[in-house]
Amino acid sequence: GTNTNVALNSTYKNRSRPEYLNSLGNTLVNVARVVPDGLLVFFPSYSAMECCVDAWKRPGSDNRDSVWERITKLKRAVVEPRGSLAFGDAIDDFYEKLAAADHRGAVFFAVLRGKASEGIDFADANGRAVVVTGLPYPSLNDARVLEKRRFLDEQAQLAQQRRRRQDDVAAAAAVAA
Repeated sequence: GTNTNVALNSTYKNRSRPEYLNSLGNTLVNVARVVPDGLLVFFPSYSAMECCVDAWKRPGSDNRDSVWERITKLKRAVVEPRGSLAFGDAIDDFYEKLAAADHRGAVFFAVLRGKASEGIDFADANGRAVVVTGLPYPSLNDARVLEKRRFLDEQAQLAQQRRRRQDDVAAAAAVAA
């Protein structure tokens, strides 16, 4: 049996734990079983996606099929490549697998902020369901992150200046007493 008591918590610390990887994989097997046509599975990063796919391809325990084998018995799989040049081939492969005569459908494993999540229309049968396994951290060079950091740095400096003034007042009062 599968352990369904494992939280699907995709924090960086939890992401490579075997219990999490197995629970997420088993959940995706179940989703693939009930969703027709195209299934999209998004990860927070390429490394998170590769960690999952690698773990799922390892042989299962007790002579069971691996998670990957169980997913691909239900749907044909396509994994988004890191390189943008190979992305067009991956999308074409996904569409070809969706159009296959046996109507098994396909699952596209992709990365948020990757090519598949930016501007590709997975309408109708191409994307009947979307699973987001975790959210990426914003880029450290993102304008909003830089502005927030500047604001927090200013607030910290103001607080430090207030503490110094309070210390000065307290020291002066102690000397005067």
